[in-house]
Amino acid sequence: MSRNRLSFELYGTTGSNLLEVSAPQGFGKTHLLVQWYGQAREQGKAVIWLSLDDQYDARRLAEGLAGASTRKGQAVLDGAFANWVRDSDDALAALTGWIVEIAQCGQECILFLDDADLVPAELLETGMAFILANAPGNLRIVLSTRPGNTLFRAPPLAGTPVARITAQELRFTEEETLAVMTRSLRAPFSGTLAPHLQRLADGWPLGIQLALASQIGRGKARAPEEAVSIALGKYFADVIMTRHPAPVKDMLVALALLDPIHPALIRAVVGADAPVATLDRLADTTPLIVRLQDGDWMRLHPAAAELLADQHRNLPIARQQEIARAATHWYAATGLYEEAAREAGRAGDNDTAVDLAEMAVRAMTAQGRPSDVTRWIERLSPDDLQRRPSFWLPAAWAYANGNRPDKVRPLLALLHTKSDLGKGERFEVALLEGAIAGYRDDHVTLQSFNQDWPEAPTGSTASERLLHALLLATERILAGDPAEGRAILQATGPTQGQKEVSLIVRSYTQYYIGLSFLWEGKPAMAHDILAPAMEQLLAECDQRSVPVSLIAALLAETATEMMQLEEARSILGGRMAMIEKLSSPDALIAGYLAASRLAEAEGRLDLAEAQISAMVTTGKARQLPRVEAVGLAHLARFHTRFGHISLARAASLRLEALEAGLSPDISPPIRAIITLQANLTRALLPERTGDASPTLAAQLATRQAQALSRGHDQLLAVALHGRSVLASDALTAQSYIDEALATAKDWSLRHLQTELTSLKRTPREGDATVPPTAEPESPSITDGIMTNGILTRREYDILCGIAAHLSNKEIALSLGLSNETVKWHLKNLFQKLDAGERKIAVARARMLGLL
Repeated sequence: MSRNRLSFELYGTTGSNLLEVSAPQGFGKTHLLVQWYGQAREQGKAVIWLSLDDQYDARRLAEGLAGASTRKGQAVLDGAFANWVRDSDDALAALTGWIVEIAQCGQECILFLDDADLVPAELLETGMAFILANAPGNLRIVLSTRPGNTLFRAPPLAGTPVARITAQELRFTEEETLAVMTRSLRAPFSGTLAPHLQRLADGWPLGIQLALASQIGRGKARAPEEAVSIALGKYFADVIMTRHPAPVKDMLVALALLDPIHPALIRAVVGADAPVATLDRLADTTPLIVRLQDGDWMRLHPAAAELLADQHRNLPIARQQEIARAATHWYAATGLYEEAAREAGRAGDNDTAVDLAEMAVRAMTAQGRPSDVTRWIERLSPDDLQRRPSFWLPAAWAYANGNRPDKVRPLLALLHTKSDLGKGERFEVALLEGAIAGYRDDHVTLQSFNQDWPEAPTGSTASERLLHALLLATERILAGDPAEGRAILQATGPTQGQKEVSLIVRSYTQYYIGLSFLWEGKPAMAHDILAPAMEQLLAECDQRSVPVSLIAALLAETATEMMQLEEARSILGGRMAMIEKLSSPDALIAGYLAASRLAEAEGRLDLAEAQISAMVTTGKARQLPRVEAVGLAHLARFHTRFGHISLARAASLRLEALEAGLSPDISPPIRAIITLQANLTRALLPERTGDASPTLAAQLATRQAQALSRGHDQLLAVALHGRSVLASDALTAQSYIDEALATAKDWSLRHLQTELTSLKRTPREGDATVPPTAEPESPSITDGIMTNGILTRREYDILCGIAAHLSNKEIALSLGLSNETVKWHLKNLFQKLDAGERKIAVARARMLGLL
């Protein structure tokens, strides 16, 4: 698999002429060098490849370089040079001669040295170091090594600038894991399998391949998740149990539940004579031990830890508790209170565990880990919780992020009873209540918050100031001013990478900036904000966390709107359960829309309809009338597009009933959005519904969408206005629809383009109406097929042909037409579907229900 994010174009242009790819076995170092070798050749560079091993000395190195540089078909140097090297008695002179020849060859050269650390230590510190230290300016050297080698530590290379790619960059992302699974399994698999395998293998490329091998050509005696776990477990069992002496095995079993681990911790737990040096060697040569970025810290590979944990639990209870107590003391002394609390719990000392957790919960909250906070809270009895006020705010934030209002209300009541609640704490309580209001579409509470706290109090943390800006921005977006909301966030800062602001607040900032663009109907601009935010979130937190789910939902909607379906499928895979459970109203809408569009593109109209219906059901269950209304409007549009008019009317009637039954207390912006959806639905249906004609409903929807800055809805309303006057004024109707289509195209609203195309009932000016050769059309095999008035029967025949991967010639033969006539119909077909290639035409046709 070619890994575009690791292309030579990106990494081969670093400031240094030395590039080291350093990782333990199984991380694809050689594969990456082969990929780069091919890319460099395609760019016209002179490339030289040499694979090294422990049999090399200085003479063999010189001969190897000379041979690789004069290889037939890829020669960089003249063949006579290789003969001179073979005849030379002085290896150092031969290496010097090679450097001189490369410098004078007049080309930009790249030398790939695979397994460079395998050469003997003497050659590593002499011949290899000599080549690297004296490389001419036109020579870039790329090496693959394992960590721990001494190549760049000793003179003359100490301090030499070297660009490095490590195991961290070589690990598969979840998207890459999903791509490998799709290619390897060639059969449907559970949406939870990819994230399970990614977590278990920790992105280790070879581990993912080993696990997938357990699924290829096998029966279904075990669930896939269990099978891949067993496959990785067998590998690590072999590495751990058969290749190392008993003291090493015992040490690893003792460490099985500890994360992170450190040499000093190991000595505290295992003893002063623990074979700590073995861990360094294992980290350099195997994936068993994963080095963390901070100094001597390490952790066990997840699959290895899972295997060792079973053996750890077989230790005598007294020994398990002894290990846990020693780890508790060491972690607490080091300031790692969360880890210390966890180990105290394992040691059976619950009071100490809760004391330590009390010191750690604020950090957990700042890191966006509500489930970890709630796990500690739920260990407390109601009386214990009342006696520990420092738990109240973190617990309330955790439950709010987990969408559990029943748990938040008692905690807020406790906080309001505190007699010593200072201004800072009152502000944080107000922030919490405002955040809950945002999750509940409670625009009235958001307005009250903005009136009570127009500015963040002096002394507020960076996270609190940014959360304050988020609430101001949320209210502005709901009120129909997304540009102002975006300006508030951009003016407040900080950026996604600044660590003093909590992860969850940073992700919400990017989320709402992206939402402001999507609200305006500009998915490409939203995508530009959300995609890098998603990448950083995946690097910093659990892939099923609340922040990741929020960004994923919005990013998947932008991708489906731009018809980037594979990207959307990768982003959304396995995350819908979290989105349904934990997301804000707009993320709910985005997630369901993306899932429905993906199902529709695959021809699963039943599943597509079910996703929209689930949006309606979730909105009703969570008392979010805006979500329910958007779902009903999309349900009506979906059924209308596929000719299910009675079902569309049923959805419209439900939406009108929802609109009529709105509480008088609901805020004007939320009411306006619901009324907009109702008017869009009235304009959509082919006959008069309710009290307004389709034309009047479209005009009202256009004005409402403008007032709310709802760009997508405004274009739909304009096109529906055009359709409503089609019978009486075809020219005006066509101008409205064409205007909406052109704007949708300019704004990258590709999915909306497809939807609006179904509203076109007459050809645009300039469209051809007669084939270039007047061939009589034979009866079509699709005479009975409904095409919603979009395609002619012959165009539908040709659409079926390209969907079956037939060539133009094969389609012509099957229909009894000439090649020119097929090309003419194909051109008209592409124009009607606004597609530039066959694959896009087929995808759009499926979305329109034509296939």
